[in-house]
Amino acid sequence: MDDLDELLAFARDLSDRGSALLLERLHEPRSDVRTKSTGTDMVSEVDDASERLIVDAIRETRPDDGILSEEGANSDSASGYRWVIDPVDGTTNYLYGHPGFGVSIIEQSNPEVAEGRDADAASAAPASPPTSVPRRCRTAASCSTITCGK
Repeated sequence: MDDLDELLAFARDLSDRGSALLLERLHEPRSDVRTKSTGTDMVSEVDDASERLIVDAIRETRPDDGILSEEGANSDSASGYRWVIDPVDGTTNYLYGHPGFGVSIIEQSNPEVAEGRDADAASAAPASPPTSVPRRCRTAASCSTITCGK
């Protein structure tokens, strides 16, 4: 599955599955909200669940690929491929039920393989039409920041 189209399809599937989880749990009471680097940099049990869902799928389907995920699930790559994941991109918006959250995934060795799925909090359904489009992305050398643009 090293063809760019197959990698992008896999990234789309992962972002769709993560987004479905976010929407399913959107209106549930939060049981574990904490902060990371600042008082406004929040993370919740839904971030953790989305990360687990995505990381488990990668490890099952592509066990030799590396992972760098915002919430801490990291592993080295034996294949030369590495997935960079933000399991809830826009956690603060998500926690308040505002639009502007989603799932972001990039396969780092192929800048053409980037996928994001925005969700519409008002309707609790994926934004229509889907805002998920292939984007060319560049990662910072430290991979702590992802800059994307069409």
